[in-house]
Amino acid sequence: MKKKIIAGAIALGLIPFAGATDVSAKSLSNQEKNLKPMGWSCDAPYVACQPFSEGTGKVSFNYQGSSPGKIRVFVANDGSQSFKFTLYYPNGNVLLSTTTLDAGKTFIQEFSINQKGDYLLKYDSGTGDSVDGFFRAVEI
Repeated sequence: MKKKIIAGAIALGLIPFAGATDVSAKSLSNQEKNLKPMGWSCDAPYVACQPFSEGTGKVSFNYQGSSPGKIRVFVANDGSQSFKFTLYYPNGNVLLSTTTLDAGKTFIQEFSINQKGDYLLKYDSGTGDSVDGFFRAVEI
């Protein structure tokens, strides 16, 4: 019985022949450097997903999901200096009060929300220097 299983595995290529090379250490031509970690990819359906890089600015996103609903917010500081950010409801009230995010850190938090419309994230380096950040919001 063992001979039939092994012979079948060899026929299907599941067991390589002796001396066969399965891997190569050659570098690939035209390699591209991935600038953002895989976790910051915008390939999935997000409510918002974008980088930001000015000293002061805002990122808005339109939430049209269920009400009441839930979102998860990610803010990453990919730069070398801290910045502050605040998250606002569509009616202008504060959803998340001013929070400082140090260089190299990531903020992740879930929020229960009861309003549809344009939410706003405002950020500020405090010095006018550009920041290197990333914002993503997803409905849960």
